Amino acid sequence: MKYLSKRFASILLSFAFFAASLVVYANLIQPTYDNIKVEQGKLIAAQQKNSEYTNVFTRLKQVSTNFQQSPELQNRVSMAFPLDANVSDSMNQISAVALANGLTIASIDITSAPVIPTVTKKAGDVSFIKGTGVLKNAIVVAGTYEEIKAFLQGVETGVRIANIKLVRLTRSVNSATPEMLNANVEIETYYQAK
Repeated sequence: MKYLSKRFASILLSFAFFAASLVVYANLIQPTYDNIKVEQGKLIAAQQKNSEYTNVFTRLKQVSTNFQQSPELQNRVSMAFPLDANVSDSMNQISAVALANGLTIASIDITSAPVIPTVTKKAGDVSFIKGTGVLKNAIVVAGTYEEIKAFLQGVETGVRIANIKLVRLTRSVNSATPEMLNANVEIETYYQAK
């Protein structure tokens, strides 16, 4: 063979190897490399989720430990969200807030509403979370607008969880002072149902 023929054959053979390596790269290496990148992304996401869950569980464990070690904290939670209806406590709290703000109480009526059940994801699942009981407190008070406003704020920020559902204001007909108002207020307080 001549020198040019050998050189041409060598160039042709090297070009064939280069084309074969491109085919191998495109068909075998590139898809595998893409799969590796996808799996690395999944691994990084899983590691981040694991880190977040570990932090959350660590905080929950600390809170649980603090809660178990602190009877004062347990008492506070029981006062805000009692284990039973505790009707007298609900009435006392609302009337104490009314009297502290200078209101005159005309009447208080407390009725028990149906228990709000817990919601489960699937029908037939048993929930370990108890339902929430509701006490509907209807109170009629008399006082100035500022006193009624302070009363409503006091109920909302009181110890027991409460929700003001309705406020109806009317002018006091029998009052000697024109700024006196009568307020019909409906307040819901909550408790843990057994």
